[in-house]
Amino acid sequence: MPESLEISLRYSGPSVDDGTMPVNDVVDALQGFSGAYSKVANFMNPELSPQLRVSAVKTGSFELQILGWILSTATEHEQHFKTIEATLYYAKHIMKILTELISAKKHVQGKPYTISVKGDGNTINIINAENVTIPVTVDTVNILKSRLVDGDLNKIAAPLRKDTIQKAQLIAREGQKQLEEASITSEEREFFRPEPVEETAAETEMEGRLVSLNKETNKGTFKLSKTDSVPYHFIGKEKESFHADFSYKGPVRATCVAHYDENKELLSIDIKSVERLQTTFQFPEDTKSV
Repeated sequence: MPESLEISLRYSGPSVDDGTMPVNDVVDALQGFSGAYSKVANFMNPELSPQLRVSAVKTGSFELQILGWILSTATEHEQHFKTIEATLYYAKHIMKILTELISAKKHVQGKPYTISVKGDGNTINIINAENVTIPVTVDTVNILKSRLVDGDLNKIAAPLRKDTIQKAQLIAREGQKQLEEASITSEEREFFRPEPVEETAAETEMEGRLVSLNKETNKGTFKLSKTDSVPYHFIGKEKESFHADFSYKGPVRATCVAHYDENKELLSIDIKSVERLQTTFQFPEDTKSV
C-alpha cells in the first residue's frame, strides 16, 4: 500500500458520545466525503485515481479514521508517482481544497459573494455579503463556483441536529502533525443545503487550453484564463482527433455547449470540436540592400 494521509471524519454530540451512530447517517457521510474527494481529484487531474479506505472507528464521539492516497492511471506519470512526496502531495492538496470549501460555504452563507484576484492570480479572495474577506486557492474558487461538490458536502452535514449530533469535523494529519481542519456545526447545517440550480445552455465558442484529459471518459479541465477553469466533456464524434489535439500545448478554440446557472456563472462545457490557434510571430522589418 502506498504511503497515506490520515483523515478523520468526526461527529460529536449527546447521541454519539457512546461511539455509535445510525448506519444510514454513517453511509451518507462516507458517500459524501468519498464523492467530494474523488471529484476534487478529478478536477485537478482526471488521470488521478483516488483511493480511500476506512481503517478504524474511534469512540468517545463518533470518529471514522480514513486512509487517503492517490494513484495515477497515466503511464507517463508512473515514475513520478513512485515517490512518497508526489503521492502525498495530491492527497494533501485535495484535503486543503475540501477544508477551504467548507470554510467558504460557511463564509458566504448561501448569499451572493464576489471574487477578488490579487497580483499574478495566486491570491484569490472571497468577499461575502457583509464585505468580509477570506483567502483561498484558485482551485477552491473554481470548484465553489461550479457547485461540483455541493451535494457531497450536504451529505457530510446531513446528520447534524441541534440536540443530537451537534458538530462534524474533517481533519487531515501526517503522522503527529495536523495539516488541515474544518468543522460544521448544527447551526451552520443550512449553509450546506444545495440551492436549486436553474441551468441554461447555449452553443458558443471559447478560447483556452486543454489542461487535462481522461481518455476513458473524455472529460477534463479547460483553462480559460490564469484563474478560471471549467470542467469539460468532449461529445464530438472524432475522439481520436481530439486526443491528438490534447497533446497540442498551445491555445485552442472550442466549439461547445456552455452550461450556466441562474446567475450566468459558467458551470461546465460540452465540447463538440476544437481548432488549434496559431501563435503570433513578430517578423523583422524588411532591410534594403545597399
